[in-house]
Amino acid sequence: MKLVNEYDCSLFQAEFIDTNGVLDLKKFQKLIPVAKGLVFEGFDLIELSTVNYDKSKKDPAREKGANSKRSDDFATVIRNGKYQPFYSIPPVHDVDTKELPNGRTRFKGHEKSKRKYMFVAKVKFVEFEGKPASYWRKIFASNANEEMKDIVDDATRTPGDISFSAANALLETKELFADLDEKGNILKTDKNSDVIWDTLRDLGQSEQKQFWLEQTWAKILDNVECIETYSPDKAVEKIHEILNDIVSFSTSSSTSLDDNGNIHVIKKFQPSKNYTDRDYDIQLYELVRNLHKENPHSKINVYIHFDKLEASRLDDARDYKVNKMFLDKYNGFTREIREEYNIKEDTKMSKHFSYVNMFVLPQKSLSEVKDEFVRWF
Repeated sequence: MKLVNEYDCSLFQAEFIDTNGVLDLKKFQKLIPVAKGLVFEGFDLIELSTVNYDKSKKDPAREKGANSKRSDDFATVIRNGKYQPFYSIPPVHDVDTKELPNGRTRFKGHEKSKRKYMFVAKVKFVEFEGKPASYWRKIFASNANEEMKDIVDDATRTPGDISFSAANALLETKELFADLDEKGNILKTDKNSDVIWDTLRDLGQSEQKQFWLEQTWAKILDNVECIETYSPDKAVEKIHEILNDIVSFSTSSSTSLDDNGNIHVIKKFQPSKNYTDRDYDIQLYELVRNLHKENPHSKINVYIHFDKLEASRLDDARDYKVNKMFLDKYNGFTREIREEYNIKEDTKMSKHFSYVNMFVLPQKSLSEVKDEFVRWF
């Protein structure tokens, strides 16, 4: 009954305790964590004070550390009686280390909401598939975060989080690498890339292999360049930071003009083989044309960035989007009438799109200044 009192959750009493006041353990089956290298030991209500929680220790699954807003959100959910610990896999308590490989944010939420106990799944990690317990502990810490993304906003792993977790797991177990130099340094070889890809697959990645390898090598070696991706919110923050101004962005359903009568549009492109995208390119083309039709005297500033693309392909992708994309779409839409009157394709952006200014967000991890747009001609 402690569980009922701790969370003030009548749903728990109704669904998980029978008429004799006994826990119906069958109802808990869906809460059992299942993962490689993990052995489930049971559920428990533990005192927060017994958790081995080092505040100075970085979150093992987050490249930039824990987000305090997430723990604030959890605290609010708990205080309001909205937290339902029995409908998703609970925080995981490692019986060997007394740490929380997953659930550190929820632990902080419990602390901030002045709770004494927390419902957890007790586990231990073991060697599996030739990889030690410490490896699987880090892999689980990252993968488990995905399960919380629908409960608390901004819990989704970023590419940086995933590659950070892969590098972190491998650097602690260097013996998993195939090629080391005589000093024990990791060499950038195909065999070691295979080892990294195997770890990335343990982290749930199965596509865009070269992007993920590049991201992870950049976390292991200092001289490997990769691209830094932006979430929608982070892209807006970066634009405002570079502009040193706050602007509103227009969409297909809402138009906003700044004090100078300019319009601002932001677009994130997905990777593609030849840098064209049937959906995203047309969406941006039609949005800009419609905005211009409604506001013929306004300049339209378009800010672009890319998702999950290798650094070696980034400049070609930028060149296409800045110098060719709008013309390709224009020439495509006007092909019939041009052929009828024997008119050649237009090759200059300035002829039909002089009202468009293209701004490229900085994304290269080593060679680009972070506080200015990338100059592109």
